[in-house]
Amino acid sequence: MSRSFTNALSRRRLLQGACGRGLLASPAAAALWAAVPERGIHFDLLRGEALIGSHRVDFRADGDRLAVETRIEVRVAPLGIVLFAYRHHGRERYAGERLVAFDSETDDDGGRFFVHGHATADGFAVRTKKGEALLPGVKWSETAYAAANGADLVVILTEWNEFRALDLEKLCRKMNIPRMADLRNIYDAEMAKAAGFEAYMGVGR
Repeated sequence: MSRSFTNALSRRRLLQGACGRGLLASPAAAALWAAVPERGIHFDLLRGEALIGSHRVDFRADGDRLAVETRIEVRVAPLGIVLFAYRHHGRERYAGERLVAFDSETDDDGGRFFVHGHATADGFAVRTKKGEALLPGVKWSETAYAAANGADLVVILTEWNEFRALDLEKLCRKMNIPRMADLRNIYDAEMAKAAGFEAYMGVGR
């Protein structure tokens, strides 16, 4: 697959396209999915001209259900000396438009993290090594800013590119009480404070 095609698609658009293949039958989504290879999205990760890893996103549809599996492997080892290693394995399961379960396990250069979640009758149950929590009354939004509107807390559960490039000041203005739990360590306390957040918590920090 050409890198230009891969870079042109965000993770959310790919998932919307995947759902369009029989799950969410909008013409735009179906057209997008038609451009995605049957085997999924597989591409190399480069540092300069050196190959340092791979990123795979595979889809499996069954009726109105969709399973998405993500694997990321990174190893920076000039002259055979490992300077950095990263491994991520994520699994997501959808029923129609609804996320019903996900599992995420990450080894970030020796720091190990996991997040597991599943839909319940009362909301969405989430478990990390710090404990378990029930997110009641879960609602779905088109954008991160729409989801944050009037919220007392935002929780970042994935490292998708659209969440790596948030306008934190805009996000902060949308919220009732600007607080962030960053379970992917995308941002840091200084950045959040500069944007106006009252509180920030990162995993392991």
